[in-house]
Amino acid sequence: MPGSVTNAFPVHHVFTGSKETAVAANDIIGRMVVPFKGRIRGVKVNAGGAAVGAGNTIIDLRINGTTVWTAGADRPTLATASTGEFTNPAPNVQAVAAGDVLTWFVVSIPATSGHTLVCAGAAIELA
Repeated sequence: MPGSVTNAFPVHHVFTGSKETAVAANDIIGRMVVPFKGRIRGVKVNAGGAAVGAGNTIIDLRINGTTVWTAGADRPTLATASTGEFTNPAPNVQAVAAGDVLTWFVVSIPATSGHTLVCAGAAIELA
């Protein structure tokens, strides 16, 4: 499987988000407050339905509003006509503290409409 992964044993929580209908730019598809000190490990994003128009769907994972990837090109991305797994690179920023707010955020979509049946997950390990 492409993308970042983690050993399931130390995982304490999986932060998920999803949307069945077409995602739109600036959608928040998941939000949670972190209840413990930890680190983000495996990140996976998937879409069951293709988008329409030129461009890509890009999803971001944010800690208190700031992306976990140092380069914008590293965020999970899926081309318009594709379905299945987005590119899922490991996050550069992994540390989370109790009280941090995690958000799955839709950065951009293709020109006409975004992917459908989008789901996202990030494994959080205890630190």
